[in-house]
Amino acid sequence: MVKSTRSLRRLFSPEEADRMLPLVRVIVRDLVEAHRALAERIDGFEKARMSDPVGFDSEAAERQIEDAHRAFDVLLRELGQLGVVCRDASRGLVEFPALFGVITWEPGEAAVRVG
Repeated sequence: MVKSTRSLRRLFSPEEADRMLPLVRVIVRDLVEAHRALAERIDGFEKARMSDPVGFDSEAAERQIEDAHRAFDVLLRELGQLGVVCRDASRGLVEFPALFGVITWEPGEAAVRVG
């Protein structure tokens, strides 16, 4: 018998999600910064390649993008290991899977939202 990965997913109560916020806040803060850094690296790559196609060091730029992507992925996995889902990395919006309704949080909020 094969079990669905969905059945193994952790489900949160609003109280459990609130108790996890101190750790989630730190990870999400770093995740938003990693997302911004990755976007900047990609944007910089495109601009540099267009402005100087001959002198552009694509290998170095690609390594920087790969490093930024790895850092971002590590943080996404950390959230995933906690059972938390990133819904919008640019804003830091996360979801705590729940049996009923939706439990979300984003930076600037004191507690989770239940909807």
